[in-house]
Amino acid sequence: MNAPQPGFHPPYDIHLLRGQSIDLIVFLELDNTDVGTYLDNLDDDRSVSYRFFPSFIPSADLKINIKNDGTADRPSCLIELPKSAPIDSAFLINNFLVFVEVTDDTDPDDISIAQTAIRIHVHQAIQDVWVTPSPLTVYQEMDTARFGVYALFDDGVVAEISSLYTGDDDDDIDYSITNPIQLRWTSSTADLISADGDIIPTDDTDDHEVKLTMTYDTKTHTATGTVRMSDVLNAAQTTIKVREVANSESPGFARLMDVPNILFLPEGFTNADDFNRLVDNYVSDLISSKITAPFNWLKGSINFWSAFVPSRESGITHRATLDVRENARKAGDDGPSMQGTQPYNAEKPDDDDVMNWSFENLLYYTGYALKSDEELGDFHLRKRWENTTRLTDSQLNTLFPDLENNPDQPDMYDLVTLWKTFVDRRLPNAKDSAFGVMVNDYISFDRDDEYAAVDFDKRRVQRIFLDDFLEGLKDVHGNAIGSVFVMGTTSGDRGKDYANIVFLVPDTFGGREQNADGYLFTLTGDDGLVTLMGTLADIQVSAAPVKIPAKLSLLQKSVLTHELCHSFGLGDEYGETTPDDDYDDEVYTSSKVASWPFSKYRLPAYNTDDESNIQPKADFERPNPNKPNTTEIDAYRIKWRYHRTQKGSLVTSLAFAANKLTVTIKDARVTFAPGETVFLRKRRINRQVLRLKNIGHTKQADIINPETVPANYLSERATIKSINAADNKLTVTIKSAAQQELELVPGQTAFFKKGEQVRIRRERVSDPIQTIIRTPSTTGAPGDSIAVLLSPALKVESTGTGQVILSIPAGTLQTELTELHENEEILLYAAIAADGATAQYPYAELISRRILDYLNTNAYPLNANTNNEEIIDARNIQNSSLPKALVPCCSRRKKEIVALYSGGDEAHGEIYHPTAQCMMRSNSIVRKKKRQYVELCAVCRYTLINIISPAKFGKFDEDYMKRKIYPT
Repeated sequence: MNAPQPGFHPPYDIHLLRGQSIDLIVFLELDNTDVGTYLDNLDDDRSVSYRFFPSFIPSADLKINIKNDGTADRPSCLIELPKSAPIDSAFLINNFLVFVEVTDDTDPDDISIAQTAIRIHVHQAIQDVWVTPSPLTVYQEMDTARFGVYALFDDGVVAEISSLYTGDDDDDIDYSITNPIQLRWTSSTADLISADGDIIPTDDTDDHEVKLTMTYDTKTHTATGTVRMSDVLNAAQTTIKVREVANSESPGFARLMDVPNILFLPEGFTNADDFNRLVDNYVSDLISSKITAPFNWLKGSINFWSAFVPSRESGITHRATLDVRENARKAGDDGPSMQGTQPYNAEKPDDDDVMNWSFENLLYYTGYALKSDEELGDFHLRKRWENTTRLTDSQLNTLFPDLENNPDQPDMYDLVTLWKTFVDRRLPNAKDSAFGVMVNDYISFDRDDEYAAVDFDKRRVQRIFLDDFLEGLKDVHGNAIGSVFVMGTTSGDRGKDYANIVFLVPDTFGGREQNADGYLFTLTGDDGLVTLMGTLADIQVSAAPVKIPAKLSLLQKSVLTHELCHSFGLGDEYGETTPDDDYDDEVYTSSKVASWPFSKYRLPAYNTDDESNIQPKADFERPNPNKPNTTEIDAYRIKWRYHRTQKGSLVTSLAFAANKLTVTIKDARVTFAPGETVFLRKRRINRQVLRLKNIGHTKQADIINPETVPANYLSERATIKSINAADNKLTVTIKSAAQQELELVPGQTAFFKKGEQVRIRRERVSDPIQTIIRTPSTTGAPGDSIAVLLSPALKVESTGTGQVILSIPAGTLQTELTELHENEEILLYAAIAADGATAQYPYAELISRRILDYLNTNAYPLNANTNNEEIIDARNIQNSSLPKALVPCCSRRKKEIVALYSGGDEAHGEIYHPTAQCMMRSNSIVRKKKRQYVELCAVCRYTLINIISPAKFGKFDEDYMKRKIYPT
């Protein structure tokens, strides 16, 4: 059995001063659960233990004490730094790793070990502190805001010493450091700032000075900063106007409530023309078929809006410490002179032979170099590494060869030389941008799942704060545009387009773009570099203003489109990028990759119900006749067996009487004929749910009656105290409140266990094609019982103006399809007869009958290996084993044929998607040395038509057949 994966929460580097101590047990998690809670609830037949050890061999000379108290299988890890540093510099450690190794020896013949580490920096004193950004723009009506606080330590290292925002679950972490640094804030403006740094906005638009006093031991440093009050984001502001994006062919305010609305906002732009130019060019390309169908057919069915909110500074905040190099300057050039890149990350070597090591492997043993190491002689450096690392004499002999006396010895001096060159690091000041967006790229040994995510910094602006500003937005004609973008709550005051807000960010450093609940971020570039102002003599540095391109690159346009499509029911990446090439093509169940979070799909199957283009194996398993006690894929249960159609309209009302159903359709352009075969398909839209998730997001369930959950349960971690499976209830508790009972969807209590830590999140759920009614299996058989809100085949009896009358034999139509409630939509569409119809395949579907029959006989994904095993497949365009006989055109289009491929929702195994290439997997590819767009696949195109404008189904189907990717 695989050992649980250890991790530190948060995983970021910890900076300690001499005289401080910290116990790392507070941060340790196993499989994203507090280590104590995990072990307390371990199954009786499991044997799991862990141990801590540092990257050096403990010695009194090092003046670093590590105490492992507790029981043998549950030790703590108390790190104590005596006030005095080692007298002999050969014992001086500036930064080191503490490893945690977890062992599962339940089966003595199959012992499993997992490992991670956290980096500790050791400093003697602080030399300076400052607050950033300054000025800091704080908006009226905000609850609170905070500066960042940066410190320069005596060894030249700069680090943030205020509370950290974490990327994985929004907690402010209390590091519980003994003898902590004291920070005290004051201001001449009464009640402006609390002693611990919370800024309370006033109703003016003035500048106010604040003072920070930092004390440690007997030394004190002070810093000042400016709070700039602003009314720019007030509900009553009238300066910022919404405009229709130029040449977007938007239907405008008259159809605000009838069509999707997309709002572009700038973050880190100082010039409106730069922002408007990029947005106008992108939308123009999107609707003119230069990026991907079906947006060219959907022009006139989407409103594209933008509003310019200026930033005081260009760019956004990165929390990254950077390796920096000074650029050569031309004569008379006084501009930016430093280039910054992400520091190399330590990596455990595959073997002990130094000759096979990379620079990252050396860092695993030695830690980062400091400026003082740049001129350190080899004799002294070797002596230090003998005392402060676990490098062996043999390894040190290879790193520091005696070539004079041993001329045949391999020369590894370049590795040590390289180590000495990476000594200059800087932490750029935060940016005073309009919305305070940051990138969560703090330096760490082991990067968490949310590493480098672009997101709001909760110390500054948060998405929910923007509601008043958004609701008050008007266009240049005075029309109230903003109400559709309000995030609101689950109680019903949420705008229908609240998730369609695009923040365009002028950044090229490589933050991870994302589509979150209520907003998405996309960048103007991504080259992994940042230019810094000043020279290497400067400690306080800022990133230079970002050069705004004339237009977004092809790559960034496709990234933006990819992210936008998530808002319309299209699933996430079809497989996460692998950590290194050794993962590629491994069978996803092999021990080499089994512990990797993305090796297989680990969420409940129903998690994909609101995404049209991915499906977990659990939903279409059947017993494998050739391998007892195993399952295989049942192709007839593939999700994307959606009916092809050339016409459809949403329904505004239904009236049932005397075995006749009178359907009033919304789109008068769509006409149905007597005798046509039609279907009714229902989907539930824009529903607000409270979703319970474990910390690693590998389990989730929906809470019934969300209004019974107190608000503070949405802001803290909770622990499951008891489970009542019979009544579908959990009892949970949080630190700040009494325990709370939660009722879950029937069967979903089985996902969790007592003692597990969970979070409650508010999410929007929409069904892009049709609503799935799922009943968890209670018999032990694989898969849930699944039904969809889809009618049987119906006949049109007659038609009238805007009405279609259907004959409905008694008892043949589900009640749900004769009623239309709030947050529901029903589509009426005409079916296309199948070519060579069968009982299993009476009407044409997005997946060809020939493909379906092939997959039912060859029950494995088409990108499986030669043994038909699912693999870790990180290719931009996947391989396909589809026989040539089933390819109606040339092989280049083979990978556009709708079939079945492994990978989905970032995982590689036990989850599937329709085609070998699609924009939702890879935004673009290089073909013949030229970058090209990858279009959306047929299933994704169909989804967008279905959810945005069903009247365009004819355009889609005509195009689908012209592409010659449909085997008939």
